[in-house]
Amino acid sequence: PTMALYGAIIAGREVELRPLAAGRVVAVGANFVDGGVVRAGDMLIAIDPFDYESDVADYRAQVAEARAKLDEIATDHTAAGALLRRDNEQLELARRELARREKLADSPAASPKALDDAHLTLSIRAQQVIQQQQTIDRLAAQAAQQRAVIERRMVALDRARRKLEETRLVAPFDGYLVEIDVAIGKRVGTADRVARLIDAGRLEVRFH
Repeated sequence: PTMALYGAIIAGREVELRPLAAGRVVAVGANFVDGGVVRAGDMLIAIDPFDYESDVADYRAQVAEARAKLDEIATDHTAAGALLRRDNEQLELARRELARREKLADSPAASPKALDDAHLTLSIRAQQVIQQQQTIDRLAAQAAQQRAVIERRMVALDRARRKLEETRLVAPFDGYLVEIDVAIGKRVGTADRVARLIDAGRLEVRFH
């Protein structure tokens, strides 16, 4: 039998296209027209990337600055470690000198002042070691904090790079464009619909 049926072709899948970044439209794709056929990955519209590129450059500079600061802290930490080793050597020499003075304390040639000076020198050297160790501990804490700063700024840089990539709206799948509502020079927000995309491989016929 032959039947005459009346219905409509409908989309089995369609999406409303909205920009992922706000700004002024500076370019549109060659097929960005009503009824235009696009392939997955085709550029549909491009938002002015100037502000987003500036953000990327700014965060990149902040990361470089933070890394330079970490290098500076690491250099100070290395130098402090070398000074601590030197202070420990001086402390050991002071201990030996005090031990010699104490052995000579009962000798007629012994000087009470020399023994006192040896005690004082040992105390000074011990204090220097303590201070230098505190400096090393403080620099280690600063290095840990600076690494955390770098990590936060790297996250911000990655976010800025992602935003820059999102200035280009591309087709998520093959299809037909309808209801185009944007042109070069128009400012759009992330809530603005610029078109609808109908999946070219999922058209259906609905009829009674």
